[in-house]
Amino acid sequence: MKTKVTLLLYLSLTFTGYTYGKKVTEPGLTDYVRCAMLHRMMAASFSSRFGSGLESLQIVETEKMQAFVKYSHELAEKDFPDEAKDIFNDEWQFYLKDMFDQINRNYKNVSRLKYRYRERCAKLAENLPD
Repeated sequence: MKTKVTLLLYLSLTFTGYTYGKKVTEPGLTDYVRCAMLHRMMAASFSSRFGSGLESLQIVETEKMQAFVKYSHELAEKDFPDEAKDIFNDEWQFYLKDMFDQINRNYKNVSRLKYRYRERCAKLAENLPD
């Protein structure tokens, strides 16, 4: 129960942009997981168009997703060493549901996500370690 309350408090503070009364200016775990999910959704969109010649784009998006996932895991380990896996999985599930809802569960609508998150994720991608 304590873990759930801590997680809910963390997520609510993260979504509002405040941590202990101070405005958060640098990106955190939530931002990197969101971008990982964006690239996952885009990769799935390309794979759902079987035979369309978009396989190379699917590979590129999958690689981007993996880079964001890797860095998200590192951030989770740094910030929540005892609960990193659970925190990451909760974030992942949240954004999976959220983005599916935004595209009305139809990969043909993935452009909505691209429009909404592309610039933010491009800026975060510049800061990903190699």
